[in-house]
Amino acid sequence: LGLMFLVPAATGLFVAHRFQTNHRIAFARLLEAEAANARLEREIEARKELEAELKRQAATDSLTGLNNRRRYEALFRHEFRRTKRYGGRLSLFVLDLDHFKQVNDNYGHSAGDTALQKLADLCRSSLREPDIIGRLGGEEFVVLLPDTGGSDAYNVADRLRKKISETEIKTDHGRFTLTATIGVAEASPDDKEIEDLVRRADTALYKGKAYGRNRVSIQDFRDG
Repeated sequence: LGLMFLVPAATGLFVAHRFQTNHRIAFARLLEAEAANARLEREIEARKELEAELKRQAATDSLTGLNNRRRYEALFRHEFRRTKRYGGRLSLFVLDLDHFKQVNDNYGHSAGDTALQKLADLCRSSLREPDIIGRLGGEEFVVLLPDTGGSDAYNVADRLRKKISETEIKTDHGRFTLTATIGVAEASPDDKEIEDLVRRADTALYKGKAYGRNRVSIQDFRDG
């Protein structure tokens, strides 16, 4: 009779023990899976951040953080085509720092880099969010102003010119100020590509340099 009761009890204990053991194993595996999923999510997030950083680096100038040539040319073309399709006004200006070589010669290239970074900051703080700013190369910068006519673009450029001339650049090798010459042009109905607008702004820039620098010059498309 004792065996009759003992066998089911032992069987029950054995089954309960196996159940608890299997439950602990399953729970441990669940924890391992959750930890693995968390690691995978962190890896995916890190890869996304790395991809975003690589894209940012590929699209920006490493010194100033502004759009590099490849990026701003693509943005310029897009904005130019949008304006041609839907109408509106579009202007562009090219900015060149005057006698910048003297900065490098007198204060060193690191001071020149500081000056370019400061100029980039002035552009970002002075212009609107829709305006597209790029580093053309060296001490030259280019800005596209959507929905802006030539006279308004002239005023924007002149305010920036004045701000540049009033800003002191502080470096380890001394302090100095800069001036800039800016050439402005407005898009013409006859323009075929954005390069037509850039060429007119360049022409205005060289006129400004010929007239003494530290000024804004505008090239009206009706002037040829």
